[in-house]
Amino acid sequence: MASVTGHIQTMFSAKRWAELLTLLEHAAKSAVKKDPNNAEWTNVVKQLESTKSQLQYAENALAFTFVEVR
Repeated sequence: MASVTGHIQTMFSAKRWAELLTLLEHAAKSAVKKDPNNAEWTNVVKQLESTKSQLQYAENALAFTFVEVR
C-alpha cells in the first residue's frame, strides 16, 4: 500500500495528471470488482473517466491554441 500512495504522491508532485487519474481509476475499478454492488466506487470510476476526458480535451485545446498562435 505504501508504494501505491508514494506513486500517487509522485504523480501529483510532478503534475502528471493523466497518469495520476489512470492510477486512481485502476484502483477504483479494482474496488468495484471486489464489490460490484458498491455504488460509491462505481460513481468514483465514472467521475474519474469524465475527468480524464475533460483533461484530454483541455490538453488538445491547449496544443491547438499553441499552433494557432505561432
